[in-house]
Amino acid sequence: MSGLIIENGILIACTSRDTNITVPDGVHTIGENAFKGCVSLEEVFLPDFVTHIMQQAFKGCRKLRSINFPDSLIHIGDYAFHRCPSLLNIQLPPSVTTLGNWVFLFCDNLISASIPGFVNMGNQAFYHNLKLQTITLSADLNPECIGDTFI
Repeated sequence: MSGLIIENGILIACTSRDTNITVPDGVHTIGENAFKGCVSLEEVFLPDFVTHIMQQAFKGCRKLRSINFPDSLIHIGDYAFHRCPSLLNIQLPPSVTTLGNWVFLFCDNLISASIPGFVNMGNQAFYHNLKLQTITLSADLNPECIGDTFI
């Protein structure tokens, strides 16, 4: 796809102004800052073999409202979805057991989140999600990591 810079299976950057983007097969990692500040991005489809979403990958994608999280995903880095206020629902696969710091910070309109595989959750992962009504957590979640998650 034009507008996507990919090196060795890592999506390095997006220069597209498209509202909907399908990341091609062969990509296993969404790199640091890859989509950061893509102001027109509304929907992203990730291929089945993406295992990592690195820090700040989607930071500031203010119109992003939909993203699929493939069953292969195991890692989401710090600030990955910081300031994505159009996200309404998050449904992560059980394969993701650790969530980075401030991942969904200031996702102001997030209504529901399903994170059934998490054992450890980063600092303030859901900070300032004032509309969050429903969250599904793992029974194995380490209670010590919940302290400032939802402040």
